[in-house]
Parts: sequence; structure tokens; C-alpha cells
Amino acid sequence: MQLNTQMSFEQTKSLQKEMGAVNLANKYKRDPAKEGMGRDEFLKLLTVQMSHQDPLSPMENKEFIAQMAQFSSLEQMTHMNKSLESMKASYTQNNAYGMLGRTVDFISESGTPMKGEVTSLLIDEDSVKLNVKVGAMTTTAKVEDVLAVHK
Repeated sequence: MQLNTQMSFEQTKSLQKEMGAVNLANKYKRDPAKEGMGRDEFLKLLTVQMSHQDPLSPMENKEFIAQMAQFSSLEQMTHMNKSLESMKASYTQNNAYGMLGRTVDFISESGTPMKGEVTSLLIDEDSVKLNVKVGAMTTTAKVEDVLAVHK
């Protein structure tokens, strides 16, 4: 499959200006940690590409269909990623519930190995933490920092 990627110098400059304007209007800054293109960036690029195509030689149907198939795949992967994140959160919560009333070995926030009984859970949007009674004091520990669970 061949894509028509030939653009004149003027068209290339015009496209760069338009993409720059879109980026500025949306206050978009590229995150260097992201390696790929997201859904919004893909749609913006496709829209700009279609608005700058040569009317005498438009993009062929099969090229357009291929790009739409790529977009559909991107959408499906995005939904799958959300589902996996939800499953991970549920799994972490289930593990935490299983630790209630049990003795655990864990690494404290200061990096010290400790041992204590899980008395309650702290669940928020981002994490699940355990309230662990160690001697006379109570401390919190992340589920990920638990090394062992005892009966």
C-alpha cells in the first residue's frame, strides 16, 4: 500500500503552521515520556492531512480505510488499557481485603523491614494502603510493599 506523501514546500510550511496553531490553541506540549501518538493527535493529523490534500489527486479510498482501521485499533487498545487498569485496581483491593486481621512483613516508608497486624484499609482513587499495628503504634503500608502474609 502506497500513501501519497508528496507535498510541495509551501504545503509543508502551511501544514506546519496549522499544526503549530492547533498545538498552541489547545496548549498542547509533547510529553517526551510518550513514545507514540495518542487518539487526539491522530485525529488532528488526519484532519489536517485531509484538508491539505490535492483535490485533483485525493487520497484513495483504501488509504483512507487503512488510516481509519489504524484509528479503530488505537481506540480498542485504549479501551483495553482502561480495562486492564481497572482489573489491576480490583486485584490490588482484593489482595488488601485478604490481609485484614493477618500479620504481614512489609517495608516501611523509611525502608525499614517491619512486622505487624493489618487492622484496616485506606482506599482512594490512586492506591490501597494498609493500616498496620506494629507494637503500640499504627503505621501505613502500601500493598506493594508487603513481603509476606502470615496466618
